Amino acid sequence: MKQNYLKKYLYLFTLLLAYSVHSQSIFYTQSFETESSGYSFTNNYGKDDEDFFERTDIAGAPAQAVFTYSGYDGNFFIAGEDIDSIEDGNGSKLGEVLIPGIDISGQSALTLTAAFASGTDQDIDEVNDYIWIEVNIDNTGWTEIGRFEADPNTTAADATGGQFAEDTTGNGHGDGTALTGTFTDFTWPIVGTGSSMDVKITMKLNSGNEEAAFDNVRISSAFPTAGSVIITEVLDSSEGASYEYLELFNNSSETVNLSTSKLIRLDASTGNSQYVFDFGTDETNSSNDVLIPAYGFLIIARGSDRAAFNTAKNITLPSGVNFNGGHTNLYFGTGRRWSLKTGGTPNTNDGTLIDDTLVGVGSTKDYRNIFTNAFVTGSTSEGTPGTLEYLLYTGGAWVNAAAMDATTGTKDVYFYDDYSISANAIANTIGINTGKTVTANTATQITVNGDLTVNGNFTLNSGASLIVDGSSTGNISFKKTLDTDNWYLMSVPVSGEDLSNIQTNNSLASGSGQNRGISFYSNNTGAPWSYVQFDPSPVIPLRPIVDGQGIGIKLASPGDFIVHGSAHTADVNTPVTVGTRDDFNLVGNPYLASVSVSELLNETNNVNLLDELTIWLWDQAQDSYVQKNLVDDLEVAPGQGFFVKTGGDGNFSFKKDMQSHAADNFQKGSSNLTEINLTITDGTERRSTDVFYIEGATTGWDNGYDSSIFDGIENSFQLYTQ
Repeated sequence: MKQNYLKKYLYLFTLLLAYSVHSQSIFYTQSFETESSGYSFTNNYGKDDEDFFERTDIAGAPAQAVFTYSGYDGNFFIAGEDIDSIEDGNGSKLGEVLIPGIDISGQSALTLTAAFASGTDQDIDEVNDYIWIEVNIDNTGWTEIGRFEADPNTTAADATGGQFAEDTTGNGHGDGTALTGTFTDFTWPIVGTGSSMDVKITMKLNSGNEEAAFDNVRISSAFPTAGSVIITEVLDSSEGASYEYLELFNNSSETVNLSTSKLIRLDASTGNSQYVFDFGTDETNSSNDVLIPAYGFLIIARGSDRAAFNTAKNITLPSGVNFNGGHTNLYFGTGRRWSLKTGGTPNTNDGTLIDDTLVGVGSTKDYRNIFTNAFVTGSTSEGTPGTLEYLLYTGGAWVNAAAMDATTGTKDVYFYDDYSISANAIANTIGINTGKTVTANTATQITVNGDLTVNGNFTLNSGASLIVDGSSTGNISFKKTLDTDNWYLMSVPVSGEDLSNIQTNNSLASGSGQNRGISFYSNNTGAPWSYVQFDPSPVIPLRPIVDGQGIGIKLASPGDFIVHGSAHTADVNTPVTVGTRDDFNLVGNPYLASVSVSELLNETNNVNLLDELTIWLWDQAQDSYVQKNLVDDLEVAPGQGFFVKTGGDGNFSFKKDMQSHAADNFQKGSSNLTEINLTITDGTERRSTDVFYIEGATTGWDNGYDSSIFDGIENSFQLYTQ
C-alpha cells in the first residue's frame, strides 16, 4: 500500500515539475484596426463637435474636453463622449458596438478580455452613466458578464462627478479597479458554451466631461492544466467557518477560468469522494469568482462572502486576489485530502486532474512549497490568504511584490523564470526551476543559509561570490574575467569539472606542437610544467580536476574563463607531496567565496604540514611570483591558484568556515601595517619586496612573518632582504 502511494505521489510531483504551460488559448481577437470588419455600430453613430462615439485614433479623434488616452493596441480604438447629445440631443441614445457570430465550437471555460480606459475626474454619475459587457450564446438571449459604474467614493453628495470603476458585485456601484486614461485589461468568465456567440459593449455617457474607451476584445478558452493551478494552502479554524479557506495559485501567464472545474473533498485514508463542489454552480452567496489572475490567487471560503471573510480574519484581501464564497460543505479541517479537476460530469468525482494534495491537510494550517511539493504545517494564526509563505519569482516578477534582498535570510526563495541578481542578497534556501537561469552579476554577494537546489543553471559572473551553508546540487557556471592572454594561476571552485569540459567551454591558447593553454605543475625531476595536448579525435579523454588543485590557464585572447559544477559545501583536503626537485605544490581556492591567507596558514593541519607559512602567487604586473604570509594577508578570490611548500606528504586543508564575502582581490593584496616597499628594475623586468616592522619579531627567520623567494622555477633576476 505504501509503495502504491509513493508511486502516485511521485507521478503527480513529476507532473508539477514537467508542466510549464499557458492554460489560456486566445482564439478570437477584435482590435478595431480595420473599419467595420467584424463589428458594427448598432446606432450608426459618429461625431458632433465634441460629442462622439466612433472608431478613432488620437490624431483623428474629436476634441476631447479633458483627457487623452494611452496604451491602446495598434492605432485605433472605440471611444465616446456625451453620447446622448449626438445629432438630436434628446438624451435617449446609447453607444453600442456589436461583435456577432464568434465561432466557439469545441471551446470551453470561456473568458472575455478587453482593454478599457476613462480619464479621471470625468463627471461620471451613479445613475446615468455606465459601461456594460454582454454575450449571447446561440441566440439564447443576452447575459451581462461585466460592467463599470461610478465609484461612490469619488462622487459628490448628489451622486455626480465621479470616476468609472469595475462593478464586481452587480449592485450598480463601482467598487473594483478604477479606469484611468491608460487602457487596462479586464477579464470576465463566460458561463456555458455552444456554437456561436455575439458580444455587445454598451456605453451610456450623458455629459460633455464624460469620456470612455475600449479596445482589443479577446475570447479565450481558459481551462486549467496540470501544473498551472496549484493548491497552495488549506486552513481550518476552531473559531468558525468564516475563518476557513483553501487557496489556489495560478502559476501561468494567463487568467484561468474554473467555471468547468470542481473541488473534491476526499477521505485521506481511503481516497473515497465525500463532496464535490462545482465552481459557478454550488456557491452559497454572490462572492462567486471563478477566475484566477495570471500569477495570482483565488481564495475559496466555506460559505462566507468576501466582506465576512475580511471581517473574520481582520484583513482586507488585496483587490487582485479573487474570492469565491464556496459552500458550507467544504469542511477544510480534520486532515482531509483535496483534489482539483476540470471537465467531467457535475457533482461527480471525474474529469481531468489538475492538482491533488495526496495527503490529508488542513487540520490546522498547511501550506505547500511548490518547489519541493511538500506541505508544511503551522498554526491557524499563521494563515496568509493571497500570499505565499516563500518568495517566488515567476512570469518576470516577484509574486506579492516581495523580492529577495539582503534582509531575507529566513525566507525560502524559488525561481521559475530567468533572473539577474544585481545587489547583495541572502536566503534560507534557493531553488531554481528546470530550464531557468539565475545570474549573479559582478560584485554581488549571495549567501544561502540552507540548501541550494539548481534544476536549471546558476551563473556567477566574474567578481560575484556565493556561500552555501547547507547542501548544493545542480549546475553552477563560474566565470572569471582574465584581462590579458598571459598565463594565470587558477583553481576550479566547483566540484565535478574535468579537462574535457574546460577545453570545450573555453577558447584556450595554442602553443608549440599540440600544446594548449592548460598546464599542471610538477615538483619532481624534469620540466616543472606539463601542458594539456589537443586531441583531434571526437572524444577528448576525461581527466577530473582534483578538488583544491591549482592549474595554469592561458586563453587565446582576453575574456572569461568558465567552469561548471556544484558548489563545495564541506571542508576540502587537497593532496600535496614532497618532490624530487622541490617541495612546492600548486593548489587553489576551491570555494565560490574568498578565503583568507592568514586563516589558511593558521589552520592547525596546515601549520604542521607546511615547511613555510607562506603562499606564492603569480603577479601579472611584475611578471613574477609574490609572497603572502601572516603579515601580508590576502583574501584569496574564487578561482585563484597559488603555491605552498610542504614539509611532507599530506593534505592541505581548506575549511568551509573560512569562506567570506570580500571584494574581488584576484591577484591583488593589501596590508594595513607600516611597510617599506623596495622596487628595482633592469630596464626590462621589475621586482619588489616589502619590509614590515612588527613588534616582537626578530632579525632572524620568523616563519609566517618572513617568506623566501619562490624557487620552483629558475629566477635570474630577484630582489630580497637578509
